[in-house]
Amino acid sequence: MNALVNFPVFTTGLSGLLYKALQGVRQAQPAASLREWATLLNTSEGDLQASRIGQENVWPLRDAFSVLYQLSTLQEVEVTAYNDLGSIHYRGCFSTPDLCLDHPRQLGIQFLTSGLHLKLQLEHWYWGCATEQRLDFFTRNGRRFMSLSPTTATCKTAWQELLHQHADTQASHQPLFEPAATRHREHPMPQDLTSLELEWRNMSDPQQISALLQRHQTTYFATLCSISPKLARSVSLDSFEHLLNSACRLQLPLCISMISEGCVQTCKKALLKPCIGKGSLLLEWQEGQARLDPSLFEFAFITRKPRGDSWISSLEIFGASGEMLLQVQGYNAEGRVENLALREVFSSLL
Repeated sequence: MNALVNFPVFTTGLSGLLYKALQGVRQAQPAASLREWATLLNTSEGDLQASRIGQENVWPLRDAFSVLYQLSTLQEVEVTAYNDLGSIHYRGCFSTPDLCLDHPRQLGIQFLTSGLHLKLQLEHWYWGCATEQRLDFFTRNGRRFMSLSPTTATCKTAWQELLHQHADTQASHQPLFEPAATRHREHPMPQDLTSLELEWRNMSDPQQISALLQRHQTTYFATLCSISPKLARSVSLDSFEHLLNSACRLQLPLCISMISEGCVQTCKKALLKPCIGKGSLLLEWQEGQARLDPSLFEFAFITRKPRGDSWISSLEIFGASGEMLLQVQGYNAEGRVENLALREVFSSLL
């Protein structure tokens, strides 16, 4: 899963210095998040958690993948996904995961419940650690993309057994994270736009987009910037809040997806209730909540994609390097056509 190196458990060396810096920043800003502390110290979240090994109750996970197959024993658990825009939380019960083979070269697993579709992209999983309060999972660059936490309804005995089985309390090794790659990304425009649009219209499922982009040697962002406005059009960043407010007023359930390298977490059938806080947007629904920073939205598109015998509309939010980070769709059971009232809401966004 990752490369490890052994360090003696001293408060000297780079890890010890980082831990001392973490102690200082936590004292100065106790309400800040792990991500905010990492930003202040110009390091990664993974490095911060690793610096606590041997100093606090933080332990490496022996095998992060096996943990996922034991979620059903916990009864209820909270799963949190993270990316540049914020976090999304879901509380629920899980069964054994299924294999997910959307792409022949990318092995994944997925959890499906009535309110959640959690897709885990295992090629990006690198390191995991446990505390008494949660399990954290990181990419090769030390970016935290997911956490698992007990709730008041969690079986406490099962949670302690999971920690006992998977947390290496005797370990003194540190993960070797790689420096984050430059955020600049090339987006070559499609050369045969007519052919690409025809293939887009002839898709039977949005999951076929990945193969379409490979055939045309382009990216999703470049494609949305190029194709017909009937298939994709740029809209204002305010469209996100307009969509949420309209759907809430009309009592139309939505599916909201937070997208990162390690996982895609889609909360389904959510009646989202937006609330503006101090520099953040809080969304709440029966099984969870999301905390987002709208100031970090860079691009927004309304897209139309075929799905079966119908079409589905989406509002998709992108970051500065052209990566999709957030997607909002209407909730439709399999085989059902898109809700006409919600389609009108999407069409009205400018």
